[in-house]
Amino acid sequence: MGTIRVPRHPAPVVWLENVKAGCVSLDVPVGEHPQTTTLGELLEDTEAPTVEQIVERRALGAALAPILDRLAPRQALIMRLRYGLDGRGQRTHSQIADRVGLTRQWVRSLERDSLARLREDPDLGLLAG
Repeated sequence: MGTIRVPRHPAPVVWLENVKAGCVSLDVPVGEHPQTTTLGELLEDTEAPTVEQIVERRALGAALAPILDRLAPRQALIMRLRYGLDGRGQRTHSQIADRVGLTRQWVRSLERDSLARLREDPDLGLLAG
């Protein structure tokens, strides 16, 4: 049976306690009055889309809706999810596959077929690029 070794000096433990002591809650009020802003409200969420991006994405989704309606319903759904045209951000092939019950490869194939079909549509020359 092996021997359990105990560190001779508690440096890692002391370091962890110091790190913990330096943590501050995001709910801490900032300012003189307790009803003022919290620390969390002052920090920018760099991952969240801006208001402009959300409005632009929704407008694009609305403009492309009649075009996507030329596809089969499942293909249109895949295109909306893949390119974030539902206003909720782009999804990966894996995320879409999980949602619609297909494999990633099948979702990728349907996306490729949908793009090809839209490019070939004579009424949609603007997508030929």
